[in-house]
Amino acid sequence: MLFPKARFIHMVRHPYDVVPSTLNMWKIVLHQNTLNGNGSDPCIDDVIKGIDKVLATIQQDSAFLPKERYYEMKFEDLEADPVNELKKLYSYFTMPLEESLGRDLESFLNRHKCYKKNEFQLTKEEKELIQRQLFPYMRIYNYK
Repeated sequence: MLFPKARFIHMVRHPYDVVPSTLNMWKIVLHQNTLNGNGSDPCIDDVIKGIDKVLATIQQDSAFLPKERYYEMKFEDLEADPVNELKKLYSYFTMPLEESLGRDLESFLNRHKCYKKNEFQLTKEEKELIQRQLFPYMRIYNYK
């Protein structure tokens, strides 16, 4: 193993949130990095295929990691209760958690409490496409 003491954290998020967010990010990157302005926006199929490939690789490769070196957490859980989720993470890896981290995190969150995430609306057809292609992962992570 190349990094025998490395710890790996896999953050999962509902595909209905990941796909449009990734599509938006790809569009931004494309427009910022296309010199002649002739690039075409990625399509939802490309994004779903990319996410499927990444998730398949993570599933395959994580099977070779020692259990104590690999942790999965849901973005939704971290967002709902960041301090407690970080405590779980540190505990899982048997790492000391400085008390000040909780206070610093609370302070950070209070300073940014007005932050609004991007919101995307998927059509019924887009949801069906995502579910059809990413259903195995939706089932694994209990997303409906």
